[in-house]
Amino acid sequence: MSVTLSTSAKPAATADGGYSSATGSLNGREVVRLSEEDKTSLVRGFLLSEEKVLVGEGSYSKVYSWTHKGKAYAPKPLAGKDKYSEREARIGPLLSHSNLAAQHGYVAVSEDLGYLIMDYVEGQDLSLMHIQNHFSIRGCDKSDRLRRWNNCKLLITQLRDAILYMHENCYMHRDIQFGNVRVVIENGELKQATLIDLGFVRHTETMDGLPPVGESIIRQKIRYSYCGALCNISPQVALRQHYTEKADVWGLGGVLYYLLLKKLYLSALQESPFDNCLPEMANDLLGKLLSKEEKDRPSLSEIVDHPFFATKEPEFP
Repeated sequence: MSVTLSTSAKPAATADGGYSSATGSLNGREVVRLSEEDKTSLVRGFLLSEEKVLVGEGSYSKVYSWTHKGKAYAPKPLAGKDKYSEREARIGPLLSHSNLAAQHGYVAVSEDLGYLIMDYVEGQDLSLMHIQNHFSIRGCDKSDRLRRWNNCKLLITQLRDAILYMHENCYMHRDIQFGNVRVVIENGELKQATLIDLGFVRHTETMDGLPPVGESIIRQKIRYSYCGALCNISPQVALRQHYTEKADVWGLGGVLYYLLLKKLYLSALQESPFDNCLPEMANDLLGKLLSKEEKDRPSLSEIVDHPFFATKEPEFP
């Protein structure tokens, strides 16, 4: 089998010091990036091997794990002419945070196909029912409520930090949902949550997905396009109205609501997300995150000190 490959990380300069193919460019953790030679070698070995392990299957492609030089990666096939694939290939290597899947760039196999190289993310999808049972408070034994509460609080904290990092660097995720979160749970306790899939990410200042040099502050640039999972999108996205990065705030609230209560929040049918089985600070946070009007919904930076995140042993009703 003959494989002809070319690499294209498509980097761009930023106000935070610029992009380098060797390290992460924004102000999160530093990630060691693969060289162009390593990326090409990795994809060539991946294509020629029959030992790939299926680790995920989305709406558009299957993702397999592949070990290269002792480290596990997940090359993701991308259609070369698809606008979402193009955007993900350009944006992914620019983002670097401990709760975001690390991406290394793009390797073209043909004019119409390439592979986005990502670190393989350990754990299981948050969409799995047996995983959600480590978080839900509704109907659980009183003796197990505190463990589940702490798992939920840690997961929401880690997702909040990852999304806030994106917002501070002028990006919206636009697809916060259970299937885009992988978690590591050991002995019933959450150890790590990672936000994956950057296919719908948009830069808030430009149309092509890359930041203009010198920009570092989010402007409230409107968006109209419909994207994300129907069960967890804000009213503004659902109705194709003007929306901003606060659509991600709603997404985080939707994840929290479902994890705690094991049911979806249907804003068109419910007046508020209040539930009498939850501690007061949980209801208060849900009310803020799931405010139907964007003007009433806080930014993520405004909820960092909310009592939900600081309370170790809440009083349950």
